[in-house]
Amino acid sequence: MKFEGHRVERTRRCLENPEHRFRTYEEAQPLKMEAIAVRQSGSNKLAGAFEFPRLVRDIEDAVLQMGGPESALIADRVAHQTVYWLERKLDRLMKGLSLGERRDFPLLAGWIYDHHISDQVEIELGRTKLPLARVLYALSIRGRDDREGRHGWRTAKDVLNWLYDHHPRLKKSFPLEVAVPEDAWYPTSEAPLPKYVIKKGQRIVVPAESKAGSTSSKLRSARSKASGDHPESAGNPGHALPHALEWTNDSRLLRRFDLDQFVGSIRKAMMGRANSDDLSKLVAQRVLHDLGGQPIVLTSQLAAGVLDCLRRTDDIAYLRWVSIAKSFDNVPVFEEEARALVSSPSRRLVFRRPQTAPAQ
Repeated sequence: MKFEGHRVERTRRCLENPEHRFRTYEEAQPLKMEAIAVRQSGSNKLAGAFEFPRLVRDIEDAVLQMGGPESALIADRVAHQTVYWLERKLDRLMKGLSLGERRDFPLLAGWIYDHHISDQVEIELGRTKLPLARVLYALSIRGRDDREGRHGWRTAKDVLNWLYDHHPRLKKSFPLEVAVPEDAWYPTSEAPLPKYVIKKGQRIVVPAESKAGSTSSKLRSARSKASGDHPESAGNPGHALPHALEWTNDSRLLRRFDLDQFVGSIRKAMMGRANSDDLSKLVAQRVLHDLGGQPIVLTSQLAAGVLDCLRRTDDIAYLRWVSIAKSFDNVPVFEEEARALVSSPSRRLVFRRPQTAPAQ
């Protein structure tokens, strides 16, 4: 056997016939992340093999809309850079599997902690031209507190402490905390649902009688179109617009209100927060109750309602929601919004079932 750098030359001999010999040239291959398991930092449980698509999805969910149509490209590029650098650190980061873990994962070489991956993602996002993307990713990962042993960010002060560590130029002293009044609320009945939702500025809905003036050609939309071309009514007469309304050519994106979609959008903001599924439904009910049964609502009404409710309910979920709703594009603006949660907090909203009087 002869060594040449990382290359090994071996002479092999047949046990049955020593005259039969051959040479092999072997070279150690660097470890790949696909051969590494990920261990949860909080619970210390082995979560299974590293999955590149999952990493891309986590990054894309966090930086969604930061890069506009290029969000997916940004997530993919950052994920590849993260893997590139992690593979060069595996000799220092990787730990060995236990005997039981080797039986469960015979093809894996070892494990690393999940925070090693998220820390590297933050570094790579910091190298992009979208500095707020790093903040939003940290908010997405460090703001999770729904798992055993995971103590994520609880309040805006936790966010600001991290922010000031990474952006010291923004650092300010914290204002004195004040007592915040608390309101208790719980739905006593299902909220009435809107029938339609409209995005203001992109959809124009007008009374059918309004056909006067220079815009009459735009306002006249044949009712036959309601059962044919309109996506909400095609093949489904029951979904046509009320006959008192018509839409212009610019209003084809008018949609029927979808409760599951509305709750799902709130759930994204509450991702990783304790009891996120139940709280998302309660926030939706609170917003819809406040709308008072309006049959047609604007998306801006829904967004503002969620904004107000989350600010009173959960700092982390609020900051996620407001970053998209207000189209934040820089870190100082985000810092001001987070700081306002500390300096000017809203009345807290607690979802508490009313106590029933004991039976006599």
